[in-house]
Amino acid sequence: MIKLASIFIALSIVGGVLAQAPWPQERQDRWGSGRAVIDPGPLSSPWISNVLDVAWTVSGNPSLGENNIGFYADWNPFNVYKFDYTTGTTLGTFNALGFVLSTPTIGNNGLIYAATDNGGSDTFGIDSSIMDYVWFHQTGTMSRSDEEHPSPTVGPEGDVVFGVANGNAYRWNGATGLQMWDTNGLGRIARTIVFSRDDTKVFVANGNNLTALRYSDGQVVWTKSLGSFCGAPAVADDGTVICGSDSGTIYAFEPDQGGLKWTFNTLASVYAPPAYSQDGSTAYVVGLDHRLYSFDVSTGVRNWSFTAGAPIYEAASVGYDGSIYFMDNSGELYRITPAGTQVWMFNAGAQPRGGISVGPDGTLYCTGHGMFMVRQQPTTYPITSYAIDRGSIVSGNLQSLQQIDQQYMDAVNGTTLIASEYPIRIELTATASYQTPTSFSVRLVAGVNRPHLTQFIELYNYSTNIWDLVDSRDATLADSMTQVNITTNASAYENAGNHTMQLRLGWRQNAPLPTASFHARIDYAAFVNVVPKFN
Repeated sequence: MIKLASIFIALSIVGGVLAQAPWPQERQDRWGSGRAVIDPGPLSSPWISNVLDVAWTVSGNPSLGENNIGFYADWNPFNVYKFDYTTGTTLGTFNALGFVLSTPTIGNNGLIYAATDNGGSDTFGIDSSIMDYVWFHQTGTMSRSDEEHPSPTVGPEGDVVFGVANGNAYRWNGATGLQMWDTNGLGRIARTIVFSRDDTKVFVANGNNLTALRYSDGQVVWTKSLGSFCGAPAVADDGTVICGSDSGTIYAFEPDQGGLKWTFNTLASVYAPPAYSQDGSTAYVVGLDHRLYSFDVSTGVRNWSFTAGAPIYEAASVGYDGSIYFMDNSGELYRITPAGTQVWMFNAGAQPRGGISVGPDGTLYCTGHGMFMVRQQPTTYPITSYAIDRGSIVSGNLQSLQQIDQQYMDAVNGTTLIASEYPIRIELTATASYQTPTSFSVRLVAGVNRPHLTQFIELYNYSTNIWDLVDSRDATLADSMTQVNITTNASAYENAGNHTMQLRLGWRQNAPLPTASFHARIDYAAFVNVVPKFN
């Protein structure tokens, strides 16, 4: 029995409810599903927007909570970090005085949980508001290798289960750290414990065994020997428990009595847990034989396998659209379709030391020598249609707006009734490729044929249903570039229904003209530097 080192009264709730967080623990939920609960869609052009803690090794993917707050940890200087996962800004640190190898797990009581792995290894309950410990237990060594180490798992009522290398599995009260049970005599535990779908049991990979413990009291329900070191388990939607093994065999068990449902022999060890498709019918398993496998959960039939360029130690993750993301041991990050086709491969520059967390905006959080925030490359939305509101087009067409090439759309002024109206006014529409921009710019290259004219740029605000004036300046005789950067409330300018964005260009005189006629010529117009939903 491990002695409780200190107990403090639980604080009031300051964090979000666990189930509402986008990725609150190592494999997203307590069953280890490894799939996103929401995101705007797949990345088509990935790029690294931020690298955090680059000087040290980050082990374990970050946890992502509510209000853009997440947590990750490093080996040295032994810190658990609180950060804004939209910007990468550090918001606080907790020094654990030891190598933190686990994913910090977000509780539903304002606490987070993390474990160290060196001489006096500890498991902590940390107040996320002040980033200091509320309780801790000395628990002993937990890792088997750089790629193999467990993280705390939070149960349905907020209690924490965790296991360590000496064969002890624990359940603690999440708020106070009070020990609820300690099951000892198991084999080495180097994997994260997961729950049965009915939450009556927890499944523990220990030594060569997969063991089911009763969650209420920690008593052994069943144990199955795999004949070699047991890989990390995860539980499918129908309750099937799937894990790999050091021998390369993948096993599927029924949850109540541990009956064997099916096996599959791969070409090398399988350490990582499976990830599951959004409908729960498919398991995605990675292995040291360089392969990502797709299996039918109920029958074990292999749907397909995809071969990467290096062994795969860390688990795959599934996006909300069904895309499968994983990193091989050379640092290559892959996106694979549910049919097994590679969409892209992207070098993240470091050997992974944890799985992949998927943010609510589709950002992928990958770890190695630092943590990489992989996002959609800022993109351009070209103009797809136009309408002349005042004046008339005398030459040029939609194609004239697509490039800066002195191929112009030329407009001449029309008649106005009052001086404040625009004698030339043109509405331009683009179709967005992604939901909800966080920021974007409007870029215009244009000129006029007479002095004393003012150029206006407006954007249609779908929240208020009015045109917002975003730029006004003297028009130039020579072509000049205008760029307006929209960094706040950008989402208001995209139609949530059909994903269109509209801008309106206008020109009018600001002094008497020698003649009433004037021209405005547009060489280029587009929405550029569009950053999809990162908020």
